[in-house]
Amino acid sequence: MPAVLNAANEASVDRFLAKKINFLTIPKIVEKVMQRHARIASPNLNQIMCADAWAREEAMRL
Repeated sequence: MPAVLNAANEASVDRFLAKKINFLTIPKIVEKVMQRHARIASPNLNQIMCADAWAREEAMRL
């Protein structure tokens, strides 16, 4: 979940800096991405990297 939080936040901030969303939209996107993520109890590195990539794509899609 920390990787998803970070990735969604970074992708949202990038969109904010590009003036595609407003500042208050950042936490809304992060929350939605985190809610949609299927939690993994003890993820391995590959699963963490996949979750990061998924979260970035999901945040950009929202």
